Amino acid sequence: MFLVNNAYATPKTNAWQVPLLSYTQIMESLQDILGKKQFAAPDEMAVVKDYILRRYNKPCSIRLERGTMILTVRGSALAATIQLERNKLIETCGLKQKLIIRASAKMISG
Repeated sequence: MFLVNNAYATPKTNAWQVPLLSYTQIMESLQDILGKKQFAAPDEMAVVKDYILRRYNKPCSIRLERGTMILTVRGSALAATIQLERNKLIETCGLKQKLIIRASAKMISG
């Protein structure tokens, strides 16, 4: 019978003579990890909201989903206007993410 002791096989070592190796690693809890994370909206979101408010005098809502910025405005006419000027919006605000423009019939709180 061969047992491994410090990565060498020794035929005369019994199971109770093998030194126990302990591996201790301090693991952080999920609460500790999330407590350190800063959950703040990216600056791009504030810039786009300000741009829409100044240029069209209308509120909008923005959310991020999987690297895509979704801009929601009230009314299809405004959404179509923003869609036509989409390239200007992207250049002016310096967006690096994909932009989706949606129209909504619901009232949007600014």
